[in-house]
Amino acid sequence: MQGFKSFADKTVLEFDDGITSVVGPNGSGKSNISDAVRWVLGEQSAKQIRGNKMEDVIFAGTQRRKPVGFAEVNIIIDNSEGRLPIEFAEVVVTRRVFRQSESEYLINNISCRLKDIHALFVDTGIGLNGYSIIGQGKIDEILSAKSDERRNVFEEAAGIMKYRVKKNEAERKLEHTEQNLLRLNDIINELSIQLGPLKEQSEKASQFLSLRDELRILDISLYISNLYRLKNRLISIDEEITLLSSNQTNEIAELKKVSEKNKEKIELSKKLENELNKCKEEYFSIESATDKLNSDITLKSEKISNLQNNIMRIDVEFEEADAQRKNIDSEEAERKTRLEYLKNQLSIYTEKLNIAQTKMDENLQAMEADAIETENLKEHLMNNIDSLSDFKVETSNIALKSETVIENLAGIDAQISSLIIENDKEQMNLEQIDDRIRDIRKNIEEATKIINEFEISFANTNDGLKEFEYEISKKSTLLESNKARLELLQDMEKKHEGFNHAVKTILNELDNNHEFGKGVHGVVARLISTESKYEKAIEAALGNITQNIVVDDE
Repeated sequence: MQGFKSFADKTVLEFDDGITSVVGPNGSGKSNISDAVRWVLGEQSAKQIRGNKMEDVIFAGTQRRKPVGFAEVNIIIDNSEGRLPIEFAEVVVTRRVFRQSESEYLINNISCRLKDIHALFVDTGIGLNGYSIIGQGKIDEILSAKSDERRNVFEEAAGIMKYRVKKNEAERKLEHTEQNLLRLNDIINELSIQLGPLKEQSEKASQFLSLRDELRILDISLYISNLYRLKNRLISIDEEITLLSSNQTNEIAELKKVSEKNKEKIELSKKLENELNKCKEEYFSIESATDKLNSDITLKSEKISNLQNNIMRIDVEFEEADAQRKNIDSEEAERKTRLEYLKNQLSIYTEKLNIAQTKMDENLQAMEADAIETENLKEHLMNNIDSLSDFKVETSNIALKSETVIENLAGIDAQISSLIIENDKEQMNLEQIDDRIRDIRKNIEEATKIINEFEISFANTNDGLKEFEYEISKKSTLLESNKARLELLQDMEKKHEGFNHAVKTILNELDNNHEFGKGVHGVVARLISTESKYEKAIEAALGNITQNIVVDDE
């Protein structure tokens, strides 16, 4: 015994000739020995061996010792006299049970059935229900049992139990056979009723089999036809794939060229954009200068109009002076008396006239300087405007002073002469102003011409820019199309499109697992490179071999 109830360790008990007694206090495990004998002989009831379930026979452990995982009992019997129906001098019957599993039985370490163990001990008195195992209260149970139950004990002792067992088994077989015969008769009766319909069904089944064979032949023909059609389709697809591959190479090369051209055109576009910005700045600067010149022209036109009005006013004053001169001739005597006084006044006003003449000269020099500065429109335009403003003020002052001189020298020849001189000077000033206006108009015409030329150049540049932008848009569209096509082809290559399922599975595993790819070189189709003119010939020669996977060794 090992692991059985209280026998945690392997325990061997020997029963020799004579009587062997096992003594000990209550709870020491004496009854566990008889339970072990009953259990190894095939006891199936846990209550008969004082347990609730069969796992209870396994040592459950103590506070100091862990439980074990199985229970095993071996009973060794001396069969030298041949009492047991087996050709062994020593018979070992073993029963073993593990936790949460059924029992297993062995005879001389050979797996067997429980039925074999029962047959082994029939009519020996050692059987499970024999008289060899008499527990507490067993004798009272035998004496108080019914006659049929006592008869089993006597038959076991007389050695006729095995015949009764065989008889009972034969009766059970006969009864089972009778039941089978009844069932067969019922089946025959049922089938006889169904014989007519079954005959029709048999004919239909025969017709079905012939039609099925016909259908199979037609299906095979259809499959073969589809196979040839699919092969032709496969060949055309392979040709398309080859064409697409070559197109992909051309597209990639064209894409690179387009990318390089796009880079150059982008750089050119940036340069043109910078030049355009500069031209716009110059255009806005010239436009601003033109507005200023237009304002200056308007201002100077107003000044010319004022000067013309002054000239007309001076002419009127000249006429009045002539009238006064006639009056002065008639009043010559009075003039002589006042001559001395007028001479003094003349010297005073002569000094004032000299001062005015000096200022006039200064104004003339300023006007000449302004005319020179006007040639540089962008740099000295504000100075010219200031000079013109000063000129207007000075001209107004001169006009006032000239009126004062005319009033003071009315009727005097010297005053008339000075007024003539003043008129000549004013005429000179007007001519200089006209020259200056002509120069300004010439500058405006030149500026307008430059603006027109710039507008034409800007329009041409804008047209070229639009054409260039259209070309860029066209190339960008082509680039996006090529990119999409390239991504599609790369995705097809990444997903190993075109290969059969098995090859594709292995290629995917090669992509995902580096260890798996050791010793694997790839697919034949991807390991061969050749000129485009030989592709179809090599593809036709290799056929399906192109999908074979190349490895280092078997």
